Amino acid sequence: MLENQVSPSQEAEREELDAVVEALSRSPRLSRLLRFLGEKYFQGEIDQLHEYNIATDVFGRSKTTFDAGEDAIARVEAHRLRKKLKEFYDTEGKDHPIQVSIPSGTYIPVFTRRADQTLSAATVAPLDTSEPTGVLSEPLQPQLPQQSIIAANAGPAQPRRWR
Repeated sequence: MLENQVSPSQEAEREELDAVVEALSRSPRLSRLLRFLGEKYFQGEIDQLHEYNIATDVFGRSKTTFDAGEDAIARVEAHRLRKKLKEFYDTEGKDHPIQVSIPSGTYIPVFTRRADQTLSAATVAPLDTSEPTGVLSEPLQPQLPQQSIIAANAGPAQPRRWR
């Protein structure tokens, strides 16, 4: 039987996720949120990373009565997590070769490799040497499907005109 093959890059990303979740153990809600986001990412279920699932699966909100318009738990905790991740990487995690972030406007984790780390050519494409040392390189996250990008850039629908 064939087992799922994990690339060295994915293994390193998972190790970073585990290390940050452990570092956030003093904040159990943030730790649970990051673990949930990371697991969905690694399982290839990024389409399930939205406010409703976070509120119900991570924070125990009722699946039948949750209303995102009245309960901002997912948005508030994601904002707190973003701040805590920045604080972590500004202090104790500043030397980590891979850093995880949750960009504003999304719940999808992004793993970024520091440009000043020595990497094997098989793991990552060559780095731009014109980039200053210590600056983060491009995210290692897979691209969203083309239709998601088109839908995101489509803008609001035209309003209906009443006759």
